[in-house]
Amino acid sequence: MNKSIPNIKPNLMFLMGLLFLSAIPVFAEGDHSGHDHAGHDHSKHEHAKHDHKGPVHMLNPIKIGDVTIKTELIGEAEPGKSVELHLSISKKSSIKLIRSWIGIKNGRGSRKALLEKEGDLEFHGKIEVPTGIKEELELWYDVTLTDGSRKKVHLELSDDHDDHEGHDH
Repeated sequence: MNKSIPNIKPNLMFLMGLLFLSAIPVFAEGDHSGHDHAGHDHSKHEHAKHDHKGPVHMLNPIKIGDVTIKTELIGEAEPGKSVELHLSISKKSSIKLIRSWIGIKNGRGSRKALLEKEGDLEFHGKIEVPTGIKEELELWYDVTLTDGSRKKVHLELSDDHDDHEGHDH
């Protein structure tokens, strides 16, 4: 055996380990999907870490039974653009899933989006603002509960937030 050629396996393993460890901070700051937001107040941490684009609008709270849903709409709800939604649920509930759209009650002319559930207390998603609808646009939620029942509620997208609790249908 020729002793002048060094064994490169230990060196290669060491370099691969360093490469792996140097990449960890990049992944830690990126995508937040898949981690549990339950147990902390989403409204108190720095929004820039979620790469929100545009102003944050707090919409009127909605009540479904004894649960209150607070909505943050990020961006401007202008035809042809999309906005982000961040929903905070007041307590653990029987909400299984939430579909959302901006438009009219029946959803005609709008693209519906299934919001992603994060933990027990938050839903997130991105929805498009339709073009060509003549009626006043509203933000709609079609909420499905664990027992299979559904509730449809909506919010006005105007900036004047009075004290009503949303509209139940």
